[in-house]
Amino acid sequence: MATGDGGSGNDPKRNAQNLSKLTGKLLRLDVAGEKGYEIPKDNAYVGVKDALPEVHALGLRNPWRCSFDRKTGDFWIGDVGQNMWEEINAVPKGKAGAMNFGWRLREGAVETPTKDVGGAKPKRNFDPVYVYKHGTSAVEGLSVTGGYVYRGKLIKELSGRYIFGDYQNPRIWSFVLKGGKAVDFMDHTSVLQPQDGRINLISSFAEDADGELYIVDHTGSVYRIVEK
Repeated sequence: MATGDGGSGNDPKRNAQNLSKLTGKLLRLDVAGEKGYEIPKDNAYVGVKDALPEVHALGLRNPWRCSFDRKTGDFWIGDVGQNMWEEINAVPKGKAGAMNFGWRLREGAVETPTKDVGGAKPKRNFDPVYVYKHGTSAVEGLSVTGGYVYRGKLIKELSGRYIFGDYQNPRIWSFVLKGGKAVDFMDHTSVLQPQDGRINLISSFAEDADGELYIVDHTGSVYRIVEK
């Protein structure tokens, strides 16, 4: 479970870097046991003084949609930025423990530009695999919406590509993760529009049992991605 930092801009209470707070964190829970809510014994901060045992990683600002790659088990996070950068994090399977995604010290892969907010990379800092700047061009946006690595069978050319978008600048993009880096960036905005109308506010992506993807528009529509 990924949580936001609590709001108010620039995390004034520094929640995201505080292990005694659940906000701005990646939490790891066991809800399958008899109690319905248990702490995995191998959570990163179990037994650490002043740390909440649910916390498994820290340093998130506003994680807007997370997903697992059904093939590799990697964990993907779209984290909304403050003033300048949107970011995509790709955590290798089983490696999330004690990772620090950097916020509020870091925005994207750099020091947060706001005065008296940013700082050096924290211990176990984990940089995003992809960032994009705030703006309204075809490669910019204002609020990332994390998506999925496509593992369906309908559209072979999307196989293995991470599909994501932006809420305020309604673009739909993808890239391939290779050697821990985002490569082969593509813009799918024009080809992934419905026959009637347009997707205006991309609030979420979804995946069905077959690995096929859906786009959720905040205005109330859900679109299935199919081959034309």
